Amino acid sequence: MHRPTLGLLRTTLALLLLVVLAGCSTGEARTTPTTVPPLRATDGRLGIAADMPAGDRAALAGVDLAVAELNRAGGVLGHPVVVVDRQRADVVVTVDGLHPGGASPETAAAGPDPTFLDRLRQIDPAVTDAAPARITYAAVLHAADAARKANSDDRRKLAQALG
Repeated sequence: MHRPTLGLLRTTLALLLLVVLAGCSTGEARTTPTTVPPLRATDGRLGIAADMPAGDRAALAGVDLAVAELNRAGGVLGHPVVVVDRQRADVVVTVDGLHPGGASPETAAAGPDPTFLDRLRQIDPAVTDAAPARITYAAVLHAADAARKANSDDRRKLAQALG
């Protein structure tokens, strides 16, 4: 009986591996398609930028909660609300409120919501102080109302509706 040598076995395995790996590659670079097309200034989607100090988890959770709730309710102007970078945003939410227009929404008008902190913790379980989140949450809802009022996501029309 003939036994293959260790060197022949290694060479055969190396060639087999090379053939398998060569078959896995087409030589073309591939990109993963995104589910949300790029945001344009007046594409109907309300783009929100969250301009927060580093580490302000509660304020960011307020933005994320408002966006999630708006989208669960069908979005704004028939499109989902998206969080984008500042350069592509229709409005910018800060810990002081909403820009453009400098509007700072009234957060206490509707009274305290006993479920608010629980809803925030679904976004970020580490949130303990709901106060910054109330401001950013209300600012996003205010921006959504302004977009509905203006029937547009155009920055100038939003600034007028917020003014």
